[in-house]
Amino acid sequence: MRPWGWFSIAFCIVFYLSEKSIAQTTIQRCATTSYDSLLKAKNPVYRKSRERFEELLQQYQKSGKAARIAENTLTIPVVVHVIHNNQNGTVGGTNNSNISDDQIHEQIRVLNEDYRRKENTNGFNTNPIGADVNIQFVLASSDPNGLATDGIIRTYSSKSGFDPESSEDRHTLATISGWPTDRYLNIWVTTLSGNTIGYAQFPDGTGLAGLDAINGYEDSDGVFIHYGAFGVGPYISSSIYDLGRTTTHEIGHWLGLLHTWGDTYCGTDYIDDTPVAASANNSSSLNCVPVYSNCTDTQTRNMIENYMDYSPDLCMNIFTLGQKDRIWLTLDLSPRRKKLVQYVQTENQLPESDKLTIRNSYPNPLSSDNRNLRLEVLLKGTQDITVDIINRLGGIVKTSQYPQIASSNIGIDLTTMAQGIYLVRVRTANEEKATKVIVY
Repeated sequence: MRPWGWFSIAFCIVFYLSEKSIAQTTIQRCATTSYDSLLKAKNPVYRKSRERFEELLQQYQKSGKAARIAENTLTIPVVVHVIHNNQNGTVGGTNNSNISDDQIHEQIRVLNEDYRRKENTNGFNTNPIGADVNIQFVLASSDPNGLATDGIIRTYSSKSGFDPESSEDRHTLATISGWPTDRYLNIWVTTLSGNTIGYAQFPDGTGLAGLDAINGYEDSDGVFIHYGAFGVGPYISSSIYDLGRTTTHEIGHWLGLLHTWGDTYCGTDYIDDTPVAASANNSSSLNCVPVYSNCTDTQTRNMIENYMDYSPDLCMNIFTLGQKDRIWLTLDLSPRRKKLVQYVQTENQLPESDKLTIRNSYPNPLSSDNRNLRLEVLLKGTQDITVDIINRLGGIVKTSQYPQIASSNIGIDLTTMAQGIYLVRVRTANEEKATKVIVY
């Protein structure tokens, strides 16, 4: 937790572990004190503004508004910017910052398991205060210009590493590759310098005068993850942070959550149902041994399984109902987050359907001026789907994979297709549907 939270930047400095060892080499906790001092020095109204925001959150929580606005599931489009220094462009492999598509798809899967509290996954828990946050994540299927994309942007940079504590380095990354932060969740995956494996920019504030300079650049308002801690797979560089929970944690900050221990001895995260903790759980034990605190003259068990602690990934499995409320109130109160929600709801989000449905395909026919086909595909929850383009002879001429996608507008580039009639077939694990399109 961060008792100074709302307008600040979240720095999650955790163990940096070697490729083949879980031995601890360096421990550096979040850069809370130094950055908090900087904020106070630069803006004398900072503390008062933070207190005002927390008071507003408390009022909203008492009003029950969070429960009302969280009734529907929000699907957030994600763009992953892979900024690598691999000159030959090789994708995947040991110590390669140009990580594979599979590693990225695995990360999206983990996010949906964690934020949706999915049964029979590592993200499920039986705690009565455990929450399905009602937020799911999909790789963007259309870019800011409406063109088809797989949501993964790979860009070479000769720079060997980027300092997440430097606003200039974050701005540089966003300049190299970045999409509108009020329409997409931008995740930059690269080599982070020092011992840092994760960083997120907190939501922008309430628009108070004088705060812009400390809110961070708008174009870098997103999440930054070291390539060796992103996703799941054989090339993750730590056996402690190897299940994708660094990104789960950082997106929690991006959505307004603070650390469970408040970044100070027995601090607060302003959440009633997360137990007060004396400090972070920096344990390297994969046995998830209980940790206790004596913050209220009574020994209480820390919630080391909470995603906003520093526990090993294997131990994490819960967002609480109180954290869910704070996330949804943040989405309603933060101007930039609210704008993203409004954009998604009006432009991209489609309703769920108990059965696979192709609701619309457009433009149809497709002319030589525009060969970008859009499919409105309705699904139940998030699923892996495959789209095949089939010619009149029954041959598959193009196949596209969309892992862990929700009901969405899917973009398919048919620029290379010859004139003719094609069958567009959409497949899930259990269903398939098809529609005809004409290319001329």
